[in-house]
Amino acid sequence: MQLQKRNLRSPSPKPQVKEDWHKKIAANRGAAWRKNMLAGRREALLNPSNIRLVRLKKDIHQAVIAKRLDMSESTFGAIERGKRLVKKDVAAEIAEILGAPLQKLFKPAQKQKYVAILVKPVI
Repeated sequence: MQLQKRNLRSPSPKPQVKEDWHKKIAANRGAAWRKNMLAGRREALLNPSNIRLVRLKKDIHQAVIAKRLDMSESTFGAIERGKRLVKKDVAAEIAEILGAPLQKLFKPAQKQKYVAILVKPVI
């Protein structure tokens, strides 16, 4: 009895991703979207939260923390920018991951809800 050789081909190469994909997306979404996106990035750089500062100091990416918290990166980004409230247990878990006290990263906003503390620019 002879064994047949299987034809094991190498997997097909992945299509090359153009480096200008973000320009194509921006062109499709329009100038207003690009303006708002750049304004949001500028605001995050000028008025960062303590969460962002501690995260960058420890060289941890948003994706890593979001995965450990079982949430999307965009949700964690909104928490970090102070646009989303979180429950006390989630805030405590973020503080534990970053190794910082809860009071340094969050302030109480509503009953059992916390919001990120934003750093005020020094002028």
